[in-house]
Amino acid sequence: MSERVERLRCAWLGDSRDALAVARAVVDGNLGDLVAAAECGDLAGDLLRLSPGLRLENDWEALLTRGGFQAVLVAGDSDAVLEGARQLARGGARLLVWVGGSATRLFSELTLLDAESPGRLHPLLPQRHLPGLSSLAADLAARKLGSLLSVQFVRTRPEPALDAAALDRDFLHDVDLLRSLLGRFEQLTAFRHADPSGRILQATTTLGGPNLPPVAWQVMPGGGAGWRLTVAGELGRVVIEANDRELTRQHDGTVSETWTLPQAGTHALLRTAQDALAPPLRDAPLAISEDERAEGEQAGHRTTWDDLLRGVELVAATQESLRRRRTIDVLFEAPSERNLFKSHMTAAGCGLLLVTPVLVVLYLLVAAAFPLPEWLKIALVALVFTPFGLFLLLQGLVWITRPSAAEISAQDQTAATATVPLPRGAGPGAAPR
Repeated sequence: MSERVERLRCAWLGDSRDALAVARAVVDGNLGDLVAAAECGDLAGDLLRLSPGLRLENDWEALLTRGGFQAVLVAGDSDAVLEGARQLARGGARLLVWVGGSATRLFSELTLLDAESPGRLHPLLPQRHLPGLSSLAADLAARKLGSLLSVQFVRTRPEPALDAAALDRDFLHDVDLLRSLLGRFEQLTAFRHADPSGRILQATTTLGGPNLPPVAWQVMPGGGAGWRLTVAGELGRVVIEANDRELTRQHDGTVSETWTLPQAGTHALLRTAQDALAPPLRDAPLAISEDERAEGEQAGHRTTWDDLLRGVELVAATQESLRRRRTIDVLFEAPSERNLFKSHMTAAGCGLLLVTPVLVVLYLLVAAAFPLPEWLKIALVALVFTPFGLFLLLQGLVWITRPSAAEISAQDQTAATATVPLPRGAGPGAAPR
């Protein structure tokens, strides 16, 4: 795949050391040239060792002035980094966004940018690209395991107690892996068990989706760092396990594939970078076969901003489930300017409905207590009712934010999926589109 991807002019923006591995995958994989960096803090030396010809800029504005970057690796979430990312994307650059510790801030700051310029933002979620998962996705798509009976993802951490922020970060990446294999989730129930001092000793989340058995995600402290994914079906059982040394794939108790941890990590990062830098399927060269195009739609490929949005939505549902102590229905709606307009207008309308009666009562009290000239009465009445009248007039502007052609097409596809019977082989093992 890499030989068909032209080397791109890439820039670095941010100071997250964790994202250096992605930049190394881009350079070492001959996918692009890292030619400039800004807002990088104390990472300047590391970046220069990675790309000796790199130009260090004082701030993101210098990157915008130079221009000519096809891709920008966003490695942070400071105000300067996010503002620079917005401006560079509006200038035509593709953003490769490293999803670190505060994905919620990235989500809230950049989501409307994705609505303005669809396809410009690519979250970097390497875990779904680990070796062994693509073959598992193929087995599920071909229903080689039969109907699924259970799915369990267990993560262990060496600390004696669990940190809430680390739990959310792990869940975001783990649930993205599960979504890439199984499809969407529509229900979620979360539990966190704590000792009398408030330390979290165990976290369990159960997920449910269309035609899926309960999917259990669990984190336990006090063990070696690693995780274990178990997928059991009527015709077989697959286990993918990662520890501090290696990644293994077992089928019915027999180890079928083994990778060292550095080998697996390098593979995942390279595939992540290839996925983010590859052209959209509709723009891919005609020399690419139909089978290769179909492979790009398989689980573990073509990560979009929507994947991050759905992951953040599930993290938020986890918090809601913990707060309300019950199962939460996950209702996801893609953000758009139309939805934002409707939300703001609804909030403004509620505020006016509360304020206008209060102002009317105050006007009547003042008019009854003091003799007011006629012109002042008219002016006060106008001040009371003019905001509400303007609000009603503004309701007519909703046609300006009518859904785009892409939104209408997505709604039509959703309706068709809901009303047309599923074809044979499109059950729980089918790879999501």
